[in-house]
Order: sequence, then C-alpha cells, then structure tokens
Amino acid sequence: MRLLIMTRYAISFFLTAAFIVVVNAAYLRATAYRDDKLYRYDPAPLVEDIRLGLRGGGAGPFFLEDEVALRLAERGVGAQLVDAGLREIARFGSLPADASAEYTPGRLAGLYESELATAFIRDVFVGAEPYTIVVFLDREEVKRSGYTYEAAALGAAYRPARLALMNLLLIALVSYLYTYSVTKPLRRMADRILDLAAGRYAAVAPGSGAYAKLDEALNELAGRLEAARRDRETADRAREEWIANVSHDIKTPLTSMMGYGELLGDDEYRLGPEERLRYKELILEKGRYVKDILDELNTALRLKHNRYPLRLEDCDLVELLRRRLVGALNAPAVVAAGHAASFSYGRGRIPARVDRRLIERAFDNVVGNVFAHNGRPTEVLVRVEESDDGAALVTVDDDGVGVPDGELHLIFDRHYRGTNTGERSEGSGLGLAIARHIIEAHGGSVVPARSGRGGLLVTIRLPLIGPSAAGDPPA
Repeated sequence: MRLLIMTRYAISFFLTAAFIVVVNAAYLRATAYRDDKLYRYDPAPLVEDIRLGLRGGGAGPFFLEDEVALRLAERGVGAQLVDAGLREIARFGSLPADASAEYTPGRLAGLYESELATAFIRDVFVGAEPYTIVVFLDREEVKRSGYTYEAAALGAAYRPARLALMNLLLIALVSYLYTYSVTKPLRRMADRILDLAAGRYAAVAPGSGAYAKLDEALNELAGRLEAARRDRETADRAREEWIANVSHDIKTPLTSMMGYGELLGDDEYRLGPEERLRYKELILEKGRYVKDILDELNTALRLKHNRYPLRLEDCDLVELLRRRLVGALNAPAVVAAGHAASFSYGRGRIPARVDRRLIERAFDNVVGNVFAHNGRPTEVLVRVEESDDGAALVTVDDDGVGVPDGELHLIFDRHYRGTNTGERSEGSGLGLAIARHIIEAHGGSVVPARSGRGGLLVTIRLPLIGPSAAGDPPA
C-alpha cells in the first residue's frame, strides 16, 4: 500500500514536471527565440542620429545639435568621433574609463569586450571625409555576451543522451524526495483506515502539521468504533440470552399443554368430568400465556417500525395514571409481596391528547417492572406535572435493588432482562421496550437514571398535544 501510494504520486509529480518543462520550452521556442530583435540589437538608428546631428568641422571643432545631445544625455549614451588615423576628433556625453583619445586597430576591436559599457563601432561619412563613430551604451540597458569555443570539444562535451538521462534522474530524485515528504502522512492515514477496517481500534499519537486534526479525528473515530463494538457484543449476548429465555418461557407451557392433551386423549386413563374441566382450563391458561408473549413480540415490532396506528383521544393524564397505579397495587402478587406506592401531581388536572390504551400499557409496564424485579417490599413514588414547554413529566422513583450504571442504557432495549434479580423472571422481557416505543410514538422520550433512594428513576416526557397536531399519526 505504501509503495503503491508513493509510486503513483511520484509518477504524477514526474509527469507534471516534465510537462511543465516541455510547455516552457515550446513557449520560448515559439516566442522569445523566434524574435531575432531580442538578441540582435541594431545601433544603426542611433549612429545615424549622431551623424545627422554633427555640426562644425573643417577649421573648427565638431559638436552636436542641442536636441541630439539632450537625447543622448537622457539615455546615458556616450560617443566618440574617430578619424581615419584612429585619433579622437570629438567626444560627446559620458565615456567609460577604457575610452581612449587614440586607438590602435587591436585596441579599438577590444572595446567589444569592455566590461564598463557596451560598445558599437560604425564607419560613417561626414561630408566627403570618412570617420568612425564609437557608441558606448549602458550595460544595464544593452548587454553583450560573447562565447568563443572549439566546436569539436564542445560537441564531445555536449552529449544529448547523457544530459537527458542526467535530467531525468534529477527529476526522479526530486520527485521521490518530494513524494516521500508529502505522502508520509497520507500513508499514515491510509494505514490507520486499513486498521479500522480490520477491526484494530488502538489509538496512536497524532502527528504534527496540517494532518494533526485528521489524526485526532481518526483517534476519535477509533474510540467510537471500539465503543460500538463493545455495545454490539453486549447486545448480541443479551439477544442470545433473551432468545433462550423466551424460548424457555414458550417451551415450558407448551410442554404442559402437550402433556395435558395426551392425558385427555388417553383411553386407558379414565378422567372424571372435574379433572377434564381442570385440564382444559390449564391448557387454556397456558395457551393464553403463550399468546400474550407472541402478542408482545408483534406489538414491539410494530411499534419499532411505526406500524401501530395511534387512536388519539382527550383525557386527564393525572386521573389516568392514578387509576393505573391503584390497579397495579391491587394485583394479588403485588399485595402478597408487600409493595407500596404513592402518587403526587403538580396540578389537579392535566389534559392530554394521547392513545389512552397504549399510554396505560406503557405506564403499567414501567411500574410493573419495578414490582416484578424486586423480591423485597419496594416503595414506588409516582409524580406527574406539566412542564413550561407544554409537556407532561412523569417520574417513577423506587427504592429497590436498582440497575448497575453500566446497564442503564440497556434496560429499554428489546433483549434486556437485567442482572440484579435473584431468579429468572418469566415473560418476554419486552415490557420496557414496548413502553419506550409507545412514548416515542407519541413524540416523547424515556430516560432512566440511578435513583437517590437506591433504586431506579425513570423520567417520561410526554407532549400533551398528540402527533396528529404536527402531521398524520404513524401508520
């Protein structure tokens, strides 16, 4: 993976550099190198301007017209007028130090190599007399570069194949160094992502520079994935245990029903009318128990996928919950266990638009969960009040055995049964999950927490105006 990233990036960089070189070469060849004027300065107009501006001569000295002299001064141009004997006749403007009042042919030719000014030498006629004009230009404006070389030696040194190979190797080296520095953090990111894909979520020390934030984000992602993996494993174990428990809960009554059915159909074992009636009632009771479990499964699934229609109606939430709590306390099993409850409210009447049947079931499940999972006598405090934002807050607070902190977020899952009970409870284990789905179907929420009294505190937030106010009820 690392080699692949570096190779692709290096090739891209190499091709990009080569493309830029080719484009620049083509541009220079098509523009700058094609324009001869860029490399061949022609002094003829300047020399002609000086010749035409010459005045005097004969018995007097030569001088330049004021206008021509001014133009030469503005450009910083100096000039000499030399006769046929290579002696200076006149000078104009500023001359370099190597300008002489008398020249030899070699010294005159040597002006072309001057490092003080760029010199041009032209023969002119002033009247009928031949003269030479030497023009000195500023090297910052007009440059001259002279190359003298032996053609054979240069041809031997200039080997196109070797030069091309050297440049290719140089570009390849630069490409590698640049690619290595740029792709190093990218390779680190790729390795981290591959580790995450392989299920390795260990955090690493973040790097520095532009990718530090990305390193931190990957560490955070790794932490979330690790937490999700632990939650999934916990949920898988809970689901397997739940399936085993539900299977046992269904298998036990079915076994009894099969046994009673065989007794009823056995001709060798004669049953009296009372025995037959008792066995029939037992079979019906077990059948209703299995049916209730299957109904709970069906209800939980339909609520989870919003396929359970709400039949909204106006009711007094305080009176509804008070009646359900009284009914729960009067159950024979609750009375026998010695459980107790108290009910309080913020207002005497809290009108709400809800599905009465489902809200009753949700409340029964929450309160019934407390009584079912506490073997010792437990007191439940139920309070209902209206919040400032138009919702009802219902709290169910008990002083029972409670739920471990690590399991609080699981108690409203479909597969959770709890670990604090001393014995396995019967039923589908869907009661709290159904309660949560019912509240959420009404647009509310359920939040479990550890009670200050040692048990479990469940806070239910229920909008007083049903979902139909915002749209159609779930279908």
